[in-house]
Amino acid sequence: MIQGEDESLKDYVERFHYNLQKSKHKHLKKEILKTLLLKGIKDEFLKLLNLIGSDLFQLSYDDVCELCIKYSRGISKASKNSRDVCSFFSKSATKTGDIRAEINVLFENFKVDFISSLSSKLDALQVQKNQQFEEVFFPYY
Repeated sequence: MIQGEDESLKDYVERFHYNLQKSKHKHLKKEILKTLLLKGIKDEFLKLLNLIGSDLFQLSYDDVCELCIKYSRGISKASKNSRDVCSFFSKSATKTGDIRAEINVLFENFKVDFISSLSSKLDALQVQKNQQFEEVFFPYY
């Protein structure tokens, strides 16, 4: 899931929560949810959030969601055209690609952990299936 072209952070977070509740993955760890949420946010907003919230990766999932919503409320009160404000603040951001790179590393680590976990579970199921097969066809062996 990624943030839409003209979608506010608040709307993106609400859509993320809505889709999460409708999915079969709603019980993922909050650290993974935070990584997935941040992966979909546009770079310009990530830079701003990192400036406002110091280090996004030190914040909890709930704190990141709250920061996104508060930022959206503040920006809508301050200006109707948040894109101009984003570009103004993003020019002063010091960590340009660092945030996206950290999110990509977290996401890659998640994929590796997920695949290895899935692989070990499949191996265990295969062993269990072989044992059941042997019990049915070779009960006295």
